[in-house]
Amino acid sequence: MLTSVARSALRRVLTRAPAATVSSAARAFPIRSALQIRSFTSSKPVCEAVAATSAGAKKSTVAKKRPAKKAATKKKVAAKKKAAPKKKKAPVKPKKKLTAEEKEADKIKLLKKMALLNEPKNLPVNTWLLYVSRNQKQQPTSETQKAIASAYHSLSATEMADLRAATDANKSTNHNQHLQWVESHNPETILLANISRRELARKTGKKISPIKDARLPHSIRSAFNFYMIDRLAGRGSVAERFSEVASTWKTLSSEDKRPFNEMAEAEKTLMTRQREELMVKVKDLRNSIKEEAKTKSRSVSRKTKAAATNELGL
Repeated sequence: MLTSVARSALRRVLTRAPAATVSSAARAFPIRSALQIRSFTSSKPVCEAVAATSAGAKKSTVAKKRPAKKAATKKKVAAKKKAAPKKKKAPVKPKKKLTAEEKEADKIKLLKKMALLNEPKNLPVNTWLLYVSRNQKQQPTSETQKAIASAYHSLSATEMADLRAATDANKSTNHNQHLQWVESHNPETILLANISRRELARKTGKKISPIKDARLPHSIRSAFNFYMIDRLAGRGSVAERFSEVASTWKTLSSEDKRPFNEMAEAEKTLMTRQREELMVKVKDLRNSIKEEAKTKSRSVSRKTKAAATNELGL
């Protein structure tokens, strides 16, 4: 019996050979038309095996082409990465710790802001100062000062009277201007300004006058103060009658002093309550000003960092 390989070879020979040869070979080796050629390892027909072989060849061809696409994709990704390099991060600097002198300078700066040092400037209320302000047009020198002083002392009575009238008008203008400026702020702002002025004067050693405001709680008066007001009202000079009223106060009985003591106690209660209510508002105002200063400092710091980043070109 022929093997499958031999039978396949024989069939190819018969197909290619002439008709006479085929007939003689066919007589020598008779082959059934219905007989299926099978291999030792598979029960499938030869045609199915050939089809499977061609399909496998196609698959291997497709499989060999796929890696080329992957390589092209990798090249594209690499090109994109090179085109868009990563941005450099700005160097993070450690926060600078303030020295004791810098902290004190910040406190003084904040106190100056709360002290309301931008009061309106007063007009001259002295005849000499008014005359100098009118006649001094350039930077003062020793010669110009001597000339102005000589001219001032040689003024006539009429000219001096005009200067005095002008200084009186300036006093009234200064008072009205200052009152208008004070009333443009609420009482807690004025009280905070006076507290800040006292602390600022203590730190700098410079004298700073407090702001006068009738809306603020005044200092508490004693029973003797009320007695003085009652006795000295409309009765001449205080200096002339002070010693007399003081000696009379010492001779008064407890019953005579009681109404004045009651007035002093009532005023003490009222002023204490008003001051406590006002101090609550002052604390809130101080905290808000401090928070505003911190926010402004952070904003300046952010702008400085942004400017540094732009200079570096990051």
